[in-house]
Amino acid sequence: MRALDILRYGLTLDGPPGYWGSYEGWCRIIRRTVTAVLADPCETREHIGEADDTRNNLTSLLSTLLSLGAGMEWTSSDLVKQSRPKRDDTGKQIEPGNDALAEALAGIVGDAERVIPQHVGAALRTHLERRVELADGSNARLTMRVIDGRPRWKVESEPPAPRARSEASVEAEDEVELLLANEAGSK
Repeated sequence: MRALDILRYGLTLDGPPGYWGSYEGWCRIIRRTVTAVLADPCETREHIGEADDTRNNLTSLLSTLLSLGAGMEWTSSDLVKQSRPKRDDTGKQIEPGNDALAEALAGIVGDAERVIPQHVGAALRTHLERRVELADGSNARLTMRVIDGRPRWKVESEPPAPRARSEASVEAEDEVELLLANEAGSK
């Protein structure tokens, strides 16, 4: 009976904690109820994501590339050149490099000394089509197409998908409400 009281209470709550992937029903009924009285069981998921250096490096790179120009394509050589300062024939710097890009490329290849087109291309291939969430809530993924035998890299950005309640979520909520109604009627 206490469990039904707790579930009844949980169904009266509005707002966060929000949804987690395809577990809309679980989040709406169980997670919201649990977080009303205990710590959010999904907080550890956020901490794990923050500690994922590979994902963080990819997110940094994709964000940097989007800031350079959404929809643009680059070869690995283009990216390396743009990250480095431009110099004249005497070696004098005539234009600064893109420090944010240099740092993002170093993160993706694992070492600033290894930022050469071959290593950048190999590192980018390992992240091909992997989606990451950006700071603004949108998603981005790295795509590639080959033109004249040379890979060209592009970042595709997608707005956050609206969270629709699944049929399973609606059914689960209906079942809980029916249980609560039956329990109330038996008193």
